[in-house]
Formats: sequence, C-alpha cells, structure tokens
Amino acid sequence: MAFYIEHRIGIGASPEVVWAILSDIEGWPTWAPHYRRASGNLRIGDLVVVEQALQGEEPETLNYRVLDWAPDIQIHLQTRLCGGLFSTTRYMEIDKLSEVGCVFGNGEIFRGLLTRFFPRRLKGAIRQSFVEMSEALKVKAEAVWAEQERSLG
Repeated sequence: MAFYIEHRIGIGASPEVVWAILSDIEGWPTWAPHYRRASGNLRIGDLVVVEQALQGEEPETLNYRVLDWAPDIQIHLQTRLCGGLFSTTRYMEIDKLSEVGCVFGNGEIFRGLLTRFFPRRLKGAIRQSFVEMSEALKVKAEAVWAEQERSLG
C-alpha cells in the first residue's frame, strides 16, 4: 500500500536562487512555518533531523536519510518507522521553466503495511504544511531574486 501528498507552485525566480534557499537545511526554520529546527548535510546516507509542528499536532522530531540530491534540481529524504512497516520518501524538486522561473514540487510518498491506518486528519495537516512551505519558499525566493535584479540593474 502507498499514497502520496504533494503541493506544486510556480516561482518567479531562477532555480539557482530557489536551490540556495532550499539546500540550506539549517535555515529552513527561518522561512518554513512548520519546521522549528533542522540540521544535517546534503550527503547521500547522512541524516537530516527536523522538528516539525504540524497544525493541530504535537511537535515531533523526524530523522531522514538523504537518498539523493542534485544541485538546482532535487532533494530526496527517507525515514523508516516500525521496523520498516512504514516508510516515507520526502521530496523537494525544482523544475526549471526558464532562466527566471521554475516550479517547486514539495511532497511525500508513504509506503508500507501500516499506511492503511494513517489518520485522515494527519493527511490534511501534512498537505497544509506543504502548501505553507511552498508559499513561504516562493515569497523568499522571489524577494531574493528581485533584490539581485535591482543590484544588477
């Protein structure tokens, strides 16, 4: 069994600007509303540890392993729970549309025998957190992009 939750948004900034913000894991709490703390490095196999506070839920700490990453393109993280009976793959992907625009995809794939027991209310809270993260990244990236354009112009 598997299901996924995703949000996608257009961003009026270069993929490089979006990547610079996204790849600074320790900076996530400064702009992503549901992350209270984040640490780790983008090295395959390394841990990324986040404390997240979803709307209506108690804060929790999640330990993700870096599965894959590619500059200006993607970050893929994975966590396994309950002896592997439940796992998630968290993904953040940047699709380049032009030199000044991209689409940011933000989601998670849930797999395992225990997915059938996943609470509906939690699915809504996770989706809302992805929407908020995407919108916050858009605001920050577009502000950085505008500032870069002003300094060049």
